[in-house]
Amino acid sequence: MVYFSEKGETLGKTDLKIEVGVKETELEKQWLCYCFHHSRGSILREIQDKGHTQVVEQIQQKIREKQCQCEVKNPKGKCCLKDVKQAVEEILSSVTKKRKKPEKTPLRRSL
Repeated sequence: MVYFSEKGETLGKTDLKIEVGVKETELEKQWLCYCFHHSRGSILREIQDKGHTQVVEQIQQKIREKQCQCEVKNPKGKCCLKDVKQAVEEILSSVTKKRKKPEKTPLRRSL
């Protein structure tokens, strides 16, 4: 079940046109930006491929160009930018932690 009303009406995943990101387990289906099709998976891939992401800047540019429709497309009914920024920070942090390997300290012999 994805949505329900006080009257007992329900909507399941199959009733929807697009996945609701917070209800999905696959990164590719965890949508953050419904207007421009950015998911946790697409952001992670960009970071892995390029070492960074420009998704926030791209969305900000589209907002300035009045191309976003978050109120209609986002299940939250509001701008996704805050969620995207938070996800980017989380993904960058997790990628950085995975890249860091513990340094081995050479053994010193005392004389």
